[in-house]
Amino acid sequence: MKRKILIVEDNIGLSQMQKDWFAQAGYDAVTAMNEPIARSLIRKTTFDLILSDVRLPEGDGISLLEWLRKEKKKIPFIITTEYVSVPDVVRTIKLGAIDYLPKPVHREHLLELAEDVFRPMVTVRKKEKVLFHRTSPKILKVEKYSRLVAPSEMAVMILGANGTGKESVAQYIHQGSERRHMPFVAVNCGALPRELAASLLFGHEKGAFTGADTAKVGYFDMAKGGTL
Repeated sequence: MKRKILIVEDNIGLSQMQKDWFAQAGYDAVTAMNEPIARSLIRKTTFDLILSDVRLPEGDGISLLEWLRKEKKKIPFIITTEYVSVPDVVRTIKLGAIDYLPKPVHREHLLELAEDVFRPMVTVRKKEKVLFHRTSPKILKVEKYSRLVAPSEMAVMILGANGTGKESVAQYIHQGSERRHMPFVAVNCGALPRELAASLLFGHEKGAFTGADTAKVGYFDMAKGGTL
């Protein structure tokens, strides 16, 4: 089933272009010209992501985000605007917006953000996953370095653009280490809700805060003896 995205933008040409970008990437996108129309659509349809301009003919993107929070609708939200305002940026981040994009919004950046939003927050593997056999000189060099550091307790930072295989390199190191028979837990930090990050990473006891109806094991405990 396709992910549903709501684009709230009064520039019809721009909203249609963004809708086409999402459609080409395999998403189902819907557009709204102002806040009242957006609210109406949100009441009728379950959206997986909202992309909204700040300045609209009726209402604005920030008040739409405030309304969502009051309605307890935790839909990932990205704000866009031509007029970058530091107070607005701070306000939207505090309200839980994922990102604040200055216009013009670039296709690659927008689709990368969407990909991050929809990536599973955490993947736990207790069995070895078969990785693709890769033959390019650069990745073979990376694999050589991975084999060198894997048996050690050395800290490793893996850098690279989206989709280049950073997680598979981390797993390659895990599989070459003494931790190979323990869990490999991959966490998408970009998807961690700010207010729940500590609880998700470290776990919590029942009653530790409002809404903590049961005790929850954190990602560090899930990876105990293995790799996070």
